[in-house]
Amino acid sequence: METAPESSREGETDRHAGGLRGPGSGLESVATESGQTSPFLSHEWFGCCWGAAGAESRPEVLLVEDSAGPTAIVPLICRKASLHGLPARVLGMLSSPDTAFADWLIVGRPEPVVEAVLTHLSGRRD
Repeated sequence: METAPESSREGETDRHAGGLRGPGSGLESVATESGQTSPFLSHEWFGCCWGAAGAESRPEVLLVEDSAGPTAIVPLICRKASLHGLPARVLGMLSSPDTAFADWLIVGRPEPVVEAVLTHLSGRRD
């Protein structure tokens, strides 16, 4: 998917938590290149949050790439909910009920990543 003209960033969705498991998943390289050292942006933390999300929730991972490779990992969670009495699906940032911290792993400036994610999400029809 093409986004901002100054960026060739693309969004790709992995609808399963397994997208960040194992070598070559992109998480290690993005974490290293981003310089983030917070334990709240680690694979282990994301795994704990997915485990706490419950069986009715479905984890999703949005991988943002440019021509050089992965530039952002956006862990999301999809839940079933009720909105004014109607069934709805809600997509939100992955977090833990015990911690108010939620963030994305981003290499470089966040603006092109945010634009790519919003463009991707606005085009979804699920």
